[in-house]
Amino acid sequence: MKMITELPLKGSIAFLLNDSDMRKLEFGVSHNKKHIIALCDSCMASIHNGAYIYVPVMNLVLCQSCFDDWQKNGEWHKEDNAYQDKYASAIANKLGYNSLDDIPIIEYENVNTDSDDIYDNLSNKELKEVYDDMVADNEISRRQEEDY
Repeated sequence: MKMITELPLKGSIAFLLNDSDMRKLEFGVSHNKKHIIALCDSCMASIHNGAYIYVPVMNLVLCQSCFDDWQKNGEWHKEDNAYQDKYASAIANKLGYNSLDDIPIIEYENVNTDSDDIYDNLSNKELKEVYDDMVADNEISRRQEEDY
């Protein structure tokens, strides 16, 4: 994980996560225990290749394009600080950091993720496996919600 700094939307925090981070946080779907497949929580494009942008204030994983749009067009409200800090600290702690100051940084201008649709490159059998994984994960989530 790296914290993205020098963000155009002053006050906002974002993290660049890799596949290992996504597994630890249980974000996305692990395909064949090799690759993580995540969908952008905004446009639903697939995100892969170990470059996922997590936005604590929204508690969302975004593709590069949606993240850039949010940074360009979003508005920052000071009342969001406590909510953002809560999620940012929780994610940092889950990944083994004691504080946000301990997280390595990357400047916004150097963040360039690849969010091409990987489903184009999968065979029908692999697509079915991905779909089955997603259905199973949704069923587990539904059961956990019902038990809660």
